[in-house]
Amino acid sequence: MLETGFLSFGSNLGDKEANIASAITALSTFQEIKDLQSASFYNSPPLYNTDQPEFLNTVVKYSTTYSAFELFDTCQKVESLLGRPEKREKNTPRSIDIDILTYGTSFIETEELTIPHPDLANRKFV
Repeated sequence: MLETGFLSFGSNLGDKEANIASAITALSTFQEIKDLQSASFYNSPPLYNTDQPEFLNTVVKYSTTYSAFELFDTCQKVESLLGRPEKREKNTPRSIDIDILTYGTSFIETEELTIPHPDLANRKFV
């Protein structure tokens, strides 16, 4: 079944625009992820740990045949591929961050994944 939703991409280290573009390109190589459509990029201050560089963010619409958990795993693989450490402190600077904002009309709440994203309303770029 094809599901449609939105992902957020953020970066506040290195070449932020290139980091986000590389992440979008990497996701587009998966046959199960289609029709990636990016919004404009938006500069935003960090929300929680404010002692770090400003973020560059965008939102991307997607369609996928992956389950929400397969999509989550794929996003984490892309983050790792682009240099984000698997073990990291929360709310610290990062070269890339990919979050699933929505997945169709699904509501999911587990230890590893919450959809819709719990900070959806706090993100001005969304």
